[in-house]
Amino acid sequence: MLAQLQSPPAPMRLVTGRASELCSRSGQSHLLPQTASGRLRNLQLLKRVLSNPDAKFYGDQNRIFHLMQSTRRMEDATPPNTLIVAGTSSGKTTLLYTLVAGEPGKVTVVVAFTIALQREIKANGKKLAEGGVFVYDWSDELAPRWGQGDTLECVEGLVVVQAEAALTDSFRRFLTMMEARGKLQRVVIDEAHLVLHWGETFR
Repeated sequence: MLAQLQSPPAPMRLVTGRASELCSRSGQSHLLPQTASGRLRNLQLLKRVLSNPDAKFYGDQNRIFHLMQSTRRMEDATPPNTLIVAGTSSGKTTLLYTLVAGEPGKVTVVVAFTIALQREIKANGKKLAEGGVFVYDWSDELAPRWGQGDTLECVEGLVVVQAEAALTDSFRRFLTMMEARGKLQRVVIDEAHLVLHWGETFR
C-alpha cells in the first residue's frame, strides 16, 4: 500500500494487475497519459536498476509501474492513497526500486512488517546503489545520526523502517522534516496483507 502521510483523508485507489485505469471512487482519473518517451525512460530506469541491458517489462508491469508513478507528491496536488494488489513474484518490489531510481533527491519510506523483508532490502543495497537507488536502515543507520543532531539533508532513496520504529516520535519528526523540505515522495507499506492475517494480535 502506497500511502501519503499528513494529508487530508483521500480516496482509496485499488490497483490490480488487470486494472484498466486508475480512478478515485468519484470516477475522476488521476493518471496522466503515458507517452512513448515516458515508456522508453521507464525501460531505461529498469535496465539501470537491474544492471541488465536486456531487461524489459513483462505482462502488465509497465502499466502498473505507470500507475505507481502517479503516487508521487506533486506541488499542486496530493494523490489519493493507493493499494496495489499483484501476485507473488510479479515484480512489485523491483518496480518500486525502479520508481525510486527515477526520483533523485527524493525519499521513499518503506515500512517493513518482517525482519526478513527488512534484511532482504538491505542485502540488495549495494547492487541498488550501482543503479542509483540508495538504501538506508532507519534503526541501524539514520536514527543514531538523527539523535546526535544530524539533519540528514543528504538522505535520498529508500529508507527502510520496522513497523514499531515507524511509530516513534523521532521517526515522525524525521518524516515531518522530509515533507517540509519537499523530499518525501510516499510511504510504502510492503506486505500490507499481513495486517489482515494477524489482525489486532500483530506484535
